[in-house]
Amino acid sequence: MSNLMSKFLRQNLATFCLVSGLIFAAGVSVVRAEEPAGSDERSVMRLPANDPRIAVSISGEDRAYVLGQMRLFLANIQRVTAALAGNDLVLASKVAAIAGAKNNETDPSRPPTLRARQPDAWNQYIGKVRKGFDDLSSTATTAPISESLSKLSAVTQNCVACHQTFRIID
Repeated sequence: MSNLMSKFLRQNLATFCLVSGLIFAAGVSVVRAEEPAGSDERSVMRLPANDPRIAVSISGEDRAYVLGQMRLFLANIQRVTAALAGNDLVLASKVAAIAGAKNNETDPSRPPTLRARQPDAWNQYIGKVRKGFDDLSSTATTAPISESLSKLSAVTQNCVACHQTFRIID
């Protein structure tokens, strides 16, 4: 019974830490022009008045695509984490592949002008995220869960680094 409880705690602690980190990272990337009247200051993440991140102008179809891809990454990170916690390594591999580079090389929904509008460093981060998902997908069924979690952590580190470097403006 103690081994089962220990395994449960380890798996759920990893999920909790990962999701908490992602929520923090997502909050950091939200830019608020002003606080709503009467808001509780403790419940709102604040950015410095002079946000030092690089502003990237993306609008219309390009913006919708980029934000959709960010949501895809976040959802797949959660699904991979849940699959690993449930010891479903095949599902973890399949879900990771969905966001990988191999699966997205010829994405017909990607606006053709988008890559040229994004800074090179932005594209490098996206490349690392997608490659990280590919690496995770290729080893998830054979590697120890701790190795898969380390690979997933590397993916999220690139997400956080990108959100700390860039912000989207209209």
